[in-house]
Amino acid sequence: MRPMPAIKGAPVPANQGESNGQAVLTWEEVRVIRSDYAAGGVTQRALAARHGVSQRSIQFILRNINWHDPEYTPLPQHR
Repeated sequence: MRPMPAIKGAPVPANQGESNGQAVLTWEEVRVIRSDYAAGGVTQRALAARHGVSQRSIQFILRNINWHDPEYTPLPQHR
């Protein structure tokens, strides 16, 4: 059976975010990544190297695909 798609405002399943045993980041680090990038002057690659994850992971965090936060509004992608 296929997993149900995420519904906006729905609770996060138990195996996502910090609860996932393979998670490298914490919610606090995700918030720092988002605020540092929004402030400017830092690339996704630099953030990835600083936090020990791939640039694609940073991209997904910034686009609110991974580490989904209903309160977070992603920045435009053309930065």
